[in-house]
Amino acid sequence: MAVLNKSPYYMPPANVLRMQHDLSYLPAWYASTDEFVFINEKQADEVNAFIDVQNRLFVDLPQIITHNNIATVADSEICLWGIAPQAIHLFETINQDCDMRLKIPAWHDEYLYLTGRLTAKNCLESLIQHIPAISADLLPHFCDNLDEVEEIIKKSKYPMLAKAPYSSSGKGIIWLTDSFLDIKEKELLSGIIKKQRSISLEFVLNKKLDFSMQFLCDGRGEARFEGLSLFETNTKGAYSGNFLYSQEKITNLLTEKISSTLLDNVKTELLSILKSTYASVYKGCIGVDMMVYEKDKNLYLHPCVEINMRYNMGYLALKLHQNRIHPTSEGKFFIEYTNTGKITSQKHLEAQQHFPLQLKNGAIQKGYLSLCPVSEQSKYRAYIVVSEMG
Repeated sequence: MAVLNKSPYYMPPANVLRMQHDLSYLPAWYASTDEFVFINEKQADEVNAFIDVQNRLFVDLPQIITHNNIATVADSEICLWGIAPQAIHLFETINQDCDMRLKIPAWHDEYLYLTGRLTAKNCLESLIQHIPAISADLLPHFCDNLDEVEEIIKKSKYPMLAKAPYSSSGKGIIWLTDSFLDIKEKELLSGIIKKQRSISLEFVLNKKLDFSMQFLCDGRGEARFEGLSLFETNTKGAYSGNFLYSQEKITNLLTEKISSTLLDNVKTELLSILKSTYASVYKGCIGVDMMVYEKDKNLYLHPCVEINMRYNMGYLALKLHQNRIHPTSEGKFFIEYTNTGKITSQKHLEAQQHFPLQLKNGAIQKGYLSLCPVSEQSKYRAYIVVSEMG
């Protein structure tokens, strides 16, 4: 939404601001030891207490910085979770106010197109052209008026999903299960079309597995594959968590359902698409969400449900498993929202008691670990639960 808004002064909704506050330490779990994680100084005390504990567990975590001591890294390169005019403006202001020379990513007009669902559609179209096993029926329809939406669902033999062109994590999705629109659906769809100029329609699939491929672009025309990420969504399609499994296990789970050749072909073709479309103008992570679905008792691959031009929970989970989980263990990564901070804090304390953390050779063997500080004001919680295999 910050990208669509375009304004450097964009103010996110209150729940997003709360999430930014509660989960601001998350990048520390994929950052390198010699990097720094920037947080709001209002959090410094609670984060410092949290960091003291983490540093006793893990010796190679990055440091944190705030407005108060950011001058110590005056020439550093800024690596944003997601690029938007608002985020760029924050660090431009810091440069100006503190007379610093932080290297800040520039905004490119192409980013508006690259972060929307239309880019994912065009990417999917290219995959369909080059890989015969990918069904052309997966291509979404983009509609710019309500009459067109009504005409499509009237003719459809299957339930459909309407998706806002700019949305993420299961937001902006409307399930259209009938061959007509009710009053509420018309209001929701009209609101999206008015605000975002179009809406995407696609068939509801009988999903069997959610996963993603994670890539890094260097901003100079090159991209590399980082790994696979297996995740879950709830019944409404919203992200609920990631599995902390080895790459070998995720690959085995996928190739039980689809061929390894198809998976490799998609990865190769995606690398080519990312290099030509993203990698020369964007430096950072890209996650391509995919799914295995069933039709007529056969399993198929949807290779490009959406493209996330940002660091994302899938990449975070990938790095968590690589860097923090013992080879004989596996687990799950959760993001949880509770309306009352005291309940969040209570759940955190109970989990610490019931699933005490155990490390072996500096890696997590089993137990519960909160990835961010939790206080009585917290409403969002990011955590992992790990157990030994076998």
